[in-house]
Amino acid sequence: MAKKLPLIEKNILRDLPRRVDRKTGAELVTHHFFPIAARTLEKWPLPWCRVNGKSTCTTAELFDLAESKLADAAPVRTGVR
Repeated sequence: MAKKLPLIEKNILRDLPRRVDRKTGAELVTHHFFPIAARTLEKWPLPWCRVNGKSTCTTAELFDLAESKLADAAPVRTGVR
């Protein structure tokens, strides 16, 4: 995966569930990183595990990928000239 999470995020992971479904994962990524929809997570290359009819992934891997996408995003300048 991408680079490791900073210490602040590791402390946050302690208080979060170990595995999350797409809806909860989207809410967490929106809260900690950037806005995202649950349907978007379907396209992310994460290992999903089906449990009781729900797809779940680990919160740590979800945050790793979200952080790498944020780091890879190109800065865009906006404003009126």
